Amino acid sequence: MVQTSDLLTIQKFIYLLDDFHYQEYTTYLTDIKAHLPLKLSQHIRKKLPGFDNHEGLCKKIYGGYEKNDRLNFNQLASYSFKLSSNLAINYPSYLSPNYSLLQRLINTGDIEPANFLGKVLLDIAEKTEDHSTRIFVLKFFIQQAFLMKDNAVGVKFTHALDEAYEYEKICNDILSALRLHLNIALNLAVAPEKLEEYKQLFKSYHGHPSSTVRLLGKYAYIYTIYYHDSEQFKDESTSKLLEDLDKDIDNNPHVVFPFAFDLKSNFNFYKLNKLNFLDVDLNSKESRKEFEELRKHYSSVKFWNSYLNIPEMFAMALKTSVYLNMYHHLVHRSDYYNIIPAEELKEINGLAAKCKEMLSNKGLEKYYKNDLINLELVYSGLLILSGGNGVKKGAEELESMLISYQQINLAGTADSIFLFLMIAYFSMRAYDKCASTFKRFIRITKGKPVYEDNTLEIHACYYLSQWLLNKNKQYLLKLKATYEKAVQTNPQSVQVKAIEEYVSYFGLPIDL
Repeated sequence: MVQTSDLLTIQKFIYLLDDFHYQEYTTYLTDIKAHLPLKLSQHIRKKLPGFDNHEGLCKKIYGGYEKNDRLNFNQLASYSFKLSSNLAINYPSYLSPNYSLLQRLINTGDIEPANFLGKVLLDIAEKTEDHSTRIFVLKFFIQQAFLMKDNAVGVKFTHALDEAYEYEKICNDILSALRLHLNIALNLAVAPEKLEEYKQLFKSYHGHPSSTVRLLGKYAYIYTIYYHDSEQFKDESTSKLLEDLDKDIDNNPHVVFPFAFDLKSNFNFYKLNKLNFLDVDLNSKESRKEFEELRKHYSSVKFWNSYLNIPEMFAMALKTSVYLNMYHHLVHRSDYYNIIPAEELKEINGLAAKCKEMLSNKGLEKYYKNDLINLELVYSGLLILSGGNGVKKGAEELESMLISYQQINLAGTADSIFLFLMIAYFSMRAYDKCASTFKRFIRITKGKPVYEDNTLEIHACYYLSQWLLNKNKQYLLKLKATYEKAVQTNPQSVQVKAIEEYVSYFGLPIDL
């Protein structure tokens, strides 16, 4: 029988796949047009239960075994194994069908093929950091060693088993800390000394030899400062850590985490949040590439078929925020459709349709009420940005939200709801409704935390609508005071830009 040391990692990987997981792997290769990895996998599979040597397999792919052929082949073999990432995220226990096979081989007296399988299984489990499989195989080898009086091997594998348990426990401890002690849904605040303790603990894992421990340690640190130390999250050192983690994830796509834990999508949430929305150019090559890679990833993650697709929702919310910053103060204009590029309007309508589709899944309401509130807000904003009849539909959605969720604390979104309503009614020239909406906003948010930027623009919309309605000079003075306050807060803000646009478009008799 061939020695495991003579085999390439990709050969061992293909050998361990049952028919279902092999089909999933090759279908993914076909979908992403990875023609050479697919060709390599098919040649390996066809040869089983035998194996080509390095030279023979190289010649099957490249037709020769010269230096460049060998170099290209080695790179292809490594790349093909990393493309197991799709199995790692969707079927992290894909090695487990081999458990019963190994046991059957031992039970039928086929000890040599059983040991061959065990060695191959252990090697791939170590490379993918499948701690459960590693523990299973090590337990077998330990028991076999002591049954066969090979104490030296038994001791060696026992130490390896202790390490596997240790790594698995660290990963579990990190996730437990995030879900129990640092979860803002359970604990809004963490004692400063305890927070520092967690930060130092997570930082201690940043150089860990285990990829799963290292990746989770970096991710947990970013999670912690995002929710519990916002000033630290804004720091330049966080940008460097985000960049470092991004590379680390890309270099280790084949490692496995617990099923339904999507590290890459979770990480992208914090990476994109680090961006200043005002600086995001959705038309830039870099931004489009970033969003397209995110879309490709969450679209390939199959367990989102059973849950609300949080990463997709976040990506839509980010795009909507950018489009709102760019166009919300222009929707009222009669030439709006001449201002907004056709491609961007098409994307806005597409995003709105996707929101509507997600909101139609009534089975999600029981578990995702707050997320769906945010999604409805995004949907309403997109309808307003679509202009025309969409503005009225957006206002109707918002009014329906206020009625449907009146028993729920909307403190985190109330000001956004009222801002969108003000924009909609102002765009429809329903200035009387702007006034009534403003009064409702003041009443409902009294004594509750609101975002200053939203409040400034709500006031600006109200003062402008009242000036246009009755030409009372006091509203011009209040609008100017609101503008000056916005400039003082941030002269480059969306609110400053919006007020300047209003003054220019309506020819208001005030100097800014």
